[in-house]
Amino acid sequence: MNTVHLRKVLKQCFRATVTPLIWGHHGIGKSQIVQSLANELELGFVDLRLGQMEVGDLIGLPSKEEGKTVWLKPSWFPSEKTSGILFLDELNRARLDVLQAIFQLVLEHRLHTHVLPEGWKIVCAANPSGSEYFVNDLDPALLDRFLHIHFRPETSEWLGWGKDTGKIREEISNLIARYPHLLGHQSGETPLEILPSPRSWEMLSRILQGLEEDLWFECSMGLVGREAAVAFLESLKRDIENPVKAEEILADYGKVKERVKKYSRGKKARLDLLRITGDELLRILAKEGRATSLKDFGKSNLASFLDDLPVDLAFALVKELAKIPEINEFLLKLEKFTEKISKVA
Repeated sequence: MNTVHLRKVLKQCFRATVTPLIWGHHGIGKSQIVQSLANELELGFVDLRLGQMEVGDLIGLPSKEEGKTVWLKPSWFPSEKTSGILFLDELNRARLDVLQAIFQLVLEHRLHTHVLPEGWKIVCAANPSGSEYFVNDLDPALLDRFLHIHFRPETSEWLGWGKDTGKIREEISNLIARYPHLLGHQSGETPLEILPSPRSWEMLSRILQGLEEDLWFECSMGLVGREAAVAFLESLKRDIENPVKAEEILADYGKVKERVKKYSRGKKARLDLLRITGDELLRILAKEGRATSLKDFGKSNLASFLDDLPVDLAFALVKELAKIPEINEFLLKLEKFTEKISKVA
């Protein structure tokens, strides 16, 4: 991910309340980019180098107050009613007890008794593991809390920055323009294996809301891993079969009847999709008051759907629907379902 994309994704993380972890080599500008973003958004900025800290530097020192032990806030801790970015650098260089404290900070936005003010966002950074760095392996449970971003600034970005700021001599810029590999650290591999989890899919759902589509793959890969990200993006590109929505069945089954019959019959039957639809129907009708308010045409649509399902699947679904009193009463009036319900009883 280049600098322009990184800034966009960081802003999206703030909106979606997802904590980013920026992976990248030393000297490529991770902290400078985060600080410049804080300046742009008019936010405060606190930069902590975790590899140089002890747990007392994070949670503060103990003191006595009215006969009780209390923990004093460390000097860096943000004051109330402020907003900003807390940048936790060198995450995988931190000691084990420091990492335990960071786990709580990332998860709960608190350190021991100190609660991070609501307006503060957390951004983490780490160097990739390998022979170049003395770093620690991170707990998979901690890694699952992040959107992992592999940051690789483009040579053109660095050259433009050097020209705009005047910090790079022209002779050096000309050399790097001719031999980009001399800028260093251009590896393109993600520095760790990322695997999907229910939490990471939920975070991805939040991140994608309002995010421009050319960033979807990088963000998906940073949350659920390459394999799942490829499968997800491929499913969007082709005309893939999706389950029938429960509300479509209850509202006007005639519009989706052919799809249900297609999924129910033949060698290409999609019982997995029909089960998803059935589970959704159960969730909807089990909600308080929903079955009671279901109109006659909705009940008729439900009965037609059940009638079109394969026998085993229909029996299993009727068994669960019969646990909802209003639906059970309706189904008992229909002779074709009476036997199924009696077997359940």
